[in-house]
Amino acid sequence: MHGNVGSWSVAQVHPPCLAQAERNLKRQGFEFYNPIYLKRVKNRGHLIWRKLPLFPGYLFVRIYDQWRALLSTYGVSGLLLSAGLPATLPNTVVDAIRSREDETGCVQLGKMKFRIGEAVQIKKGPLCYEIGICEGQRDHDRVRVLLNLLGRTCLVEISEDNLVAV
Repeated sequence: MHGNVGSWSVAQVHPPCLAQAERNLKRQGFEFYNPIYLKRVKNRGHLIWRKLPLFPGYLFVRIYDQWRALLSTYGVSGLLLSAGLPATLPNTVVDAIRSREDETGCVQLGKMKFRIGEAVQIKKGPLCYEIGICEGQRDHDRVRVLLNLLGRTCLVEISEDNLVAV
């Protein structure tokens, strides 16, 4: 491995080639991190738990001086760049995500503030003051809310921070 610490960057990957990208990165000596979480999904009419990427289509990769090899790695479609160089993020970002992993290696998402079926009101934006019913939490702290707009029921996803219980 490398003597210096390196910086974390974000690689874009082709989702169907994720496993191959990970194998190739490992073979080339790159350290990478693909945070996963558990999500309940329907499978043939049954709800099951499935491990899914927290950031689909992206991997964190620790880069050093020789980062250009990443660009020709099978399964990697590119790097997030800034001024022609890999954009880096503080180690604390990856450390914070890793600190939320449980014993199975899955990242624990924040607990939902609202109960399913609870009335909620939107605090700001074009739907400000509209009242709806909480239908559940989506990924990344977004809440599914049923609204009655213009005589029709609509399902919208709203940031949890933009809702208040009523």
